[in-house]
Amino acid sequence: DLGSGVGKIVLHAVLAGYADHAVGVELNDGRHRIAQATLEEIAASQDGRRLEDAVEFVNSDMLDVDLSDAQVIYLNQACFPEHVRAGVARKILDAPNVRVVAAAPSIPQLEASGLFVADPGFLVLDMEIYTYGTPLKIYRRVSSPATANDRARTA
Repeated sequence: DLGSGVGKIVLHAVLAGYADHAVGVELNDGRHRIAQATLEEIAASQDGRRLEDAVEFVNSDMLDVDLSDAQVIYLNQACFPEHVRAGVARKILDAPNVRVVAAAPSIPQLEASGLFVADPGFLVLDMEIYTYGTPLKIYRRVSSPATANDRARTA
């Protein structure tokens, strides 16, 4: 989760069994500290599985993190400035293992690259603090960066 806030989506992904490992990246120190404290509180109350081994919160700029191991990326970039959105798009395009991106709003550079295709329509997530859902555009990788570069050279 790029821009993970207080970590709810990251924690939910692991606790609900959608992911074996999840990483949240948050620039704001206060939100990061809340996410870390929530992780520690939930982990202390759990038996068995080591939640702290499955969830990682990183207090950093999303443009500075290594995405080389990322497979699925979620981000709600509605309030990001345009230069940050463009930087995030470039990082995702350079991350060879990303298979799926769920984003709000859309990231047209992903589809324009030829590396990703967008699912038709939007996935609408209900959010507890809003009376409306968040429409996510889902992108799926269809080729590797090397394949796209090969196609560009032969075109």
